[in-house]
Amino acid sequence: MKIWKRYGSKCDSVKEKRRRAVARWSPVFNNAMKASGLKPTATMNKFSALSPPHQATVNKTNANTEDMPGNTLHILLLRHGQTDSNASGVLQGHQPTPLNRLGIQQAHALANRLHSYRPSIDVLISSDLPRATQTAGPIAAACGLPVVTDNAWRERSFGLLEGKPVGVADTWRAASGEIDPPGSEPITEMHKRIRDALFGICDEHSDKQMVAVVTHGGPIRAILKMFNDGRIEPTRGHDKVEVPLIINCSILQLTARMYRTGIKWKLDFINDAKHLSDVTND
Repeated sequence: MKIWKRYGSKCDSVKEKRRRAVARWSPVFNNAMKASGLKPTATMNKFSALSPPHQATVNKTNANTEDMPGNTLHILLLRHGQTDSNASGVLQGHQPTPLNRLGIQQAHALANRLHSYRPSIDVLISSDLPRATQTAGPIAAACGLPVVTDNAWRERSFGLLEGKPVGVADTWRAASGEIDPPGSEPITEMHKRIRDALFGICDEHSDKQMVAVVTHGGPIRAILKMFNDGRIEPTRGHDKVEVPLIINCSILQLTARMYRTGIKWKLDFINDAKHLSDVTND
């Protein structure tokens, strides 16, 4: 009783204190509710009533930003330089074939082009097969970058057909991905490997502007096929593309736009080989 009497002059009870607070702040809360487009309650007897308009604002913001792109990453896909097997039309697959004389010249011409490329290359990745790493060497020297080898960017293994002339019907069908020769990597597994490697670049290097990959004709064509069938989702309004033969040491450029809902891709150009115009086989 003594304690109650002592504080009675300021506030008769806890209940009375709450009543006075509600009477003072209810008009403010009701005006805030009206401004948010929500129906105010008759009396705002709980301060948690502020959370509905706040939550509505957050959800509206998320809905508006769901399709806004985040980071943008450019990826260059570079086919290796020419080999004697390329020149004679022999299916290579995993065979450790080196560049020939023309292929070495092509690699240096490509390196000179990439030295002044913009945006400049931040990361250089290469298939671990010799014809790819030999092509990556001059590029690394020209751009001042180390070569990161990754066997995920290898050519497809063609099993028993490796070393066979492409002019033979089954060999060409294998090279085009129409059949799985005995002992080969199944085409579905090869496509998954390449798709995982491509999306892995976005995961690992999302803070970069430009990544270059020295790879092979098969992986580049696989990406174009997946681009056409939607396994690699194109940006809105992007037409299907022709899947051509890939020129040795040519450049294909992709742009990856990273959204909250996933990655969408734009194909900027294929088979850019203008840097090879002065390269001859003399």
